[in-house]
Amino acid sequence: MDILSVEKIISEYLNRSHVHTGFKVKEIKNETISTYDGLYPSFEIIYEGKQPQVNIAQLEITQGIEKYTTLKNNKDYWIGISWEE
Repeated sequence: MDILSVEKIISEYLNRSHVHTGFKVKEIKNETISTYDGLYPSFEIIYEGKQPQVNIAQLEITQGIEKYTTLKNNKDYWIGISWEE
């Protein structure tokens, strides 16, 4: 699958409100990164507030993406989560 298709699928998934398990999304950044084996879409989800002790958001999001799209984190795309007050 080409990078633009992957980027579109992941963007559509991340823009669904039910995906973020009750956390308030401040911003979702998207960029293309280059690695030794090609170009990949990279996403950073920035949540508003203080990071909880256990960051279940990233695990739930990556599992959801894999379940509904069959795309794999760190293989087809990269995703990160951060928190800002």
